Amino acid sequence: MKKMLFVLACIVLAQCSSPSHEDMAKALIKERLRTTLPDFASYESIDYGTMGKAFLAFEETGSYKQSQAALKLLKDSAEKLQQKNTAINTTSVSLQIQQLQDSVKQKSHAIDSAKRTYDPQKLFKMAHGYKAKDSSGKINIYHTEYYFDLDFKGIVKENKISVTPV
Repeated sequence: MKKMLFVLACIVLAQCSSPSHEDMAKALIKERLRTTLPDFASYESIDYGTMGKAFLAFEETGSYKQSQAALKLLKDSAEKLQQKNTAINTTSVSLQIQQLQDSVKQKSHAIDSAKRTYDPQKLFKMAHGYKAKDSSGKINIYHTEYYFDLDFKGIVKENKISVTPV
């Protein structure tokens, strides 16, 4: 019986000592602000919202953004070659243009396919209001939503809701 109570007490103490999701989120927010604010010394917390759940849209994923950048590069290359081909009109340049246009189509289809099969990534979110100086030294009140991965390893996204001069 004493051993059972001892084990139970250890479990309760272990759970009490581990930080909550809200504590981890607040620490991540503060660390982000420490590295992004022009004058962190002027930072003054106003309030934190409650922890909520959110989903990451496909268009906000890293893979989508990388694919879009690659697609833009392919399109730009095809357009530049098309402009050059107008002046010189050679078969080899026309073949390169066709290959680039085929690559654009394949990349577009791959992005569309990935979007159709995308399972929205589950996240946590928390809003934070704070005062801080901007790069010109003026104090503003900021309201920002922060989105965290499920294991609170980092901030996945932030959305500035408002910036109000004081």
